Amino acid sequence: MCGFFLSICNEDNFYIRQNSQSLNHRGPDANQDFEIFDDKINFCKGDSNYHGFFNRLSIRGSNENQMQPIKLSNNKILLYNGEIYNTEFLINKFKLITHNKFLDTKILGEGIDKFGLEFLNYLDGMFALLILDINNKQITIIRDYFGIKPLYFYQSEKNLIVCSELKPIIKSINPSKISINYEYFANSKNMMDEALGQTPFNNIKKLLPQQIIEFSFKNRKIKKLNEKFLDSRVLNQYENKIKNPIEIFKTQISDYKMNDNKSGLLLSSGVDSNVLLKLLNSQNNFTFKSGEVNIDEDIILKKNKKIDNKAVELPAEKLLSFFEKFCSKSYEIEDNIGVAAQMGLYEKVSQNKEIKVVFSGQGADEMFFGYDVGVNLFFQDLINNYNYKDFIINEKLLNNYDDLSWKIKLDKLRDQYLPKFNLKILINNYSQIFNGSFKKNKIKDLNLLLSYFENRLKKRLPKLLRWEDLSSMHYSIETRLPYLNLYYYNIRKELNLKYFFSPLGNKFFLRKFLNSDNRENNNFDQTKKLGYTINSNKVFSLANKDKDLTDISKEINLDITSAYNLSLIYWTKNFNKFNEIKYLLKENKQVFY
Repeated sequence: MCGFFLSICNEDNFYIRQNSQSLNHRGPDANQDFEIFDDKINFCKGDSNYHGFFNRLSIRGSNENQMQPIKLSNNKILLYNGEIYNTEFLINKFKLITHNKFLDTKILGEGIDKFGLEFLNYLDGMFALLILDINNKQITIIRDYFGIKPLYFYQSEKNLIVCSELKPIIKSINPSKISINYEYFANSKNMMDEALGQTPFNNIKKLLPQQIIEFSFKNRKIKKLNEKFLDSRVLNQYENKIKNPIEIFKTQISDYKMNDNKSGLLLSSGVDSNVLLKLLNSQNNFTFKSGEVNIDEDIILKKNKKIDNKAVELPAEKLLSFFEKFCSKSYEIEDNIGVAAQMGLYEKVSQNKEIKVVFSGQGADEMFFGYDVGVNLFFQDLINNYNYKDFIINEKLLNNYDDLSWKIKLDKLRDQYLPKFNLKILINNYSQIFNGSFKKNKIKDLNLLLSYFENRLKKRLPKLLRWEDLSSMHYSIETRLPYLNLYYYNIRKELNLKYFFSPLGNKFFLRKFLNSDNRENNNFDQTKKLGYTINSNKVFSLANKDKDLTDISKEINLDITSAYNLSLIYWTKNFNKFNEIKYLLKENKQVFY
């Protein structure tokens, strides 16, 4: 896990040179600067605007020379951030010279060198890549299938900057050349910014999951040459023999565990992280302690599940502090106080210097049709954004239920409230209508179900993954997400619905696996996941007592009543864009109020 930066800038008054310190948190173990000349690369620090740097966090093959940039043939280099898990498969399939499966950087370099971009379609892992072709004056950037690893780029007619994080790009541009992207703010409120690859700044975009873009930098001009997407060819050789999807994860978990250091696990009282606890036999488990009995994960784990862990106590004042810290790193608008708890957990993990890798259950709801979180949020998004058309279209899935009383409630919602889109009534009725309905074994249409969660994969999951990456890498910790597994993802449409739903609950095959050892007082048949539940109102109450925040709130006329609003206030303060934000809010009242 690492970080990298590359600039091809042809305007001196535009560019402010950066150095490897700006990404040191992503790779404190080693760094390498380089400069690009007409026909070669010099590994040194200099004054050229054609330059880059790489920061290494050493996780696998620590004693081997895996420093980057990686020199390829034909005067090319490779920059890589991430982990490749199916290295043994790649070695055997492509008959690679590199035989040590721990050396994913060398395997990746050899595979790309010999087989080109087609090699990337066979990777199961998380990665952001940059290939620099000196001879042909071309740059190619690629992002993994789910978008686990971020990659940002600035493009104008004469300048191209690529980086693992947004902040160093902003710092490398003359402030007078930066303008805000008004469309981003409305789209982020409507959950569309990730799907569109937008940021709050003009000309700076996020590479989309699976996306490949090729640029030319000939004759001191930047030109986009081509754009395409990865086509995953990752298939499980035992797919026809699989009787239960859990077998895939039991088989693959050893690949995800490859690591020269100790590892930890982010643990909640829910099914997903407890399956990982069992698969990994983890000894270093970290959870969030709220101090409120009904929602305290630590209390639930110790009392009801008999599971011990390292609890992180985060009262409201600490959550507010961590939320501000996260916003100052992300440079984007965030909509969930949960990122504060996430940062608090990673800070706790970082106190153990032997742990460099942490496992998380992120992505499980999208992979296993976690209705309580996934579908409920999907419909809540539609309600909150007044998306009447999509609500009616997607209601087709709900009609597959045979629960007559539930149908009556839905009809009432649709006929009485939806046409007028009375937001207050919709939200008040939302929990009553959806709560518990998805745990019944009544789903009939797997294809329609898959289409729902493909939507979530594009709109919401990349934001959750961005939070995970920024929170962990701020403390030089790599997060691994075993549920975002392409072997499973590529065959799940062939699986029987019985694996996912039973009268006892959703994610049935996970619950069955957890209960297979008959652990006393550890029955997960009907467990409702709480998952770091936070009393956000306490955080907002504290924010409303902060004079600096309330002064900004009054000036831009935006109440501190949600994580989104609080984040927007921090953003306004950080970038001193008061007039721009006042204009934005005034012109888009329907969206923001």
